[in-house]
Amino acid sequence: EGIFFNTRDELCEACTANVFVKIDGVWHTPSLASGCLPGVMRELILERDASIHESLITREQFARAEEMFLTSAIRGMVPVSSCDERVLIRKMD
Repeated sequence: EGIFFNTRDELCEACTANVFVKIDGVWHTPSLASGCLPGVMRELILERDASIHESLITREQFARAEEMFLTSAIRGMVPVSSCDERVLIRKMD
């Protein structure tokens, strides 16, 4: 799965899914201002969990992600085990 950044070098989305990342113990997902698509699962998760922040996530912040999961209406929530050859935690708490 590929990860896309916009022309301002901010995280947008994956090829076929929205992205959620845990950075410094806090869950984030790119804000719609990044250019990401407003996915159905993304919206559902944001409605159910107020602790997830819609943020502009730089490439440098993304590189510090401790955990990550992808969401899509077809696949649901999918934990990411590694990114750029870096192993990630797979708890999704």
